[in-house]
Amino acid sequence: MFAQTLAYGLFYILDLHGSSQPREKPPEGLANGNVFDIRKGVAIAFFVKLPKSHLDARGGNGAIVRHAELWGTGEEKLLWLDAHTKTNTDWKIVTPESPLYLFSRITHGGDIREFFFG
Repeated sequence: MFAQTLAYGLFYILDLHGSSQPREKPPEGLANGNVFDIRKGVAIAFFVKLPKSHLDARGGNGAIVRHAELWGTGEEKLLWLDAHTKTNTDWKIVTPESPLYLFSRITHGGDIREFFFG
């Protein structure tokens, strides 16, 4: 069912990270603060449903998924968000694939279920 949803639009996913769980590690030298006072990571997502004519013009190739991520302290992230828009964010195109249809690439040496469910 989710795969069918991917055929209908344009997705922007901005991963702000911020999870306090040890399996989410920031790149060397960067903080992993949260913009809220919570333990879970945060993302901002915009899902845009496109008219059928736009999909037909693209040959019905499914969704376009744009992904970006932001590391740093909670305050650094809020300042970054205040200064950026959709047009000046460094989006990467992601192609979600079966069976999990992930919106970002995950590099994990073990079982992917272990990464998500500990």
